[in-house]
Amino acid sequence: MPSKRPYGLPSLKALAAFDAAARTLNFRAAADELNVTPAAISHQVKALEADLGTSLFHRHRRGVTLTDRGTALSEALQLGFGHIGQTVTTLRQTAGDRPLTVQCSTAFSALWLTPHLARFWSEHPETRVNQHVTDGRATDAKADLLIDYGTDPIEGARTRVLFQDRIRALAAPSLITQIERPEDIAALPLIHLDAEANRWTTWDEWFKALGATRAPEPGALVNSYAIALQLAQSGHGVVLGWHHLTQPLVDEGKLVPLGTYEIPAPRPFRVHLMPSAPDSAAVLFNWLIATGNAQV
Repeated sequence: MPSKRPYGLPSLKALAAFDAAARTLNFRAAADELNVTPAAISHQVKALEADLGTSLFHRHRRGVTLTDRGTALSEALQLGFGHIGQTVTTLRQTAGDRPLTVQCSTAFSALWLTPHLARFWSEHPETRVNQHVTDGRATDAKADLLIDYGTDPIEGARTRVLFQDRIRALAAPSLITQIERPEDIAALPLIHLDAEANRWTTWDEWFKALGATRAPEPGALVNSYAIALQLAQSGHGVVLGWHHLTQPLVDEGKLVPLGTYEIPAPRPFRVHLMPSAPDSAAVLFNWLIATGNAQV
């Protein structure tokens, strides 16, 4: 007699298909990642939605976006898979041969770190790198490197600037309107961010730097930049976009700049080499710095 899945959980195959689709917001990209067909991804996602009794994606002609419940499940899976990865890493560890762990926010992992790590692995196949993805304040005691935006220095860590950035206002194409001055943006529904892990630049700071005379309107408040970007793509409001993180979304037409207004980011993204990190972490530390500084 086949054993039942614990706690009534959906199949791992369905969850993995959803996770890949949620991170990429593209069934074909998810299929390429899992080495299956787009139809297989669609079938697994639909089976998962039927199992849960709720829609996880909004389906549009140009692609898909997560529903609120889909976002919640995606966030839970990121945490769950992160814990699984840490446990598997611990089981695989041997003395003197352990992978490096990089801690960063959900959005930074998806939009910057993960795409760049593919090139690091091709150049340094002998080095294994895990990610500890969190939008909370606590630093993982086992993290070898920490990447953040605008947080306080970490005692004992070696810290360098990863890159300086620029910040502009972004919205879904459906929200595009005539923008003649910054105050026109202030009158739109704005998505505000209040996250513990990073001191993200606020709308107040952004408008003040542009010399705007009108205070920004209150709007949606979220504690994750990844969720803020998802809401913006769904047409729920305007979000502040860090150029190096959001340019791929702009290139794909999922978000569009509102006017030509932008400011230099008041704080840089930085990478910290933790005092407990092994000597091998310096290779990744220096590589990240060189990669970040090479961006225009």
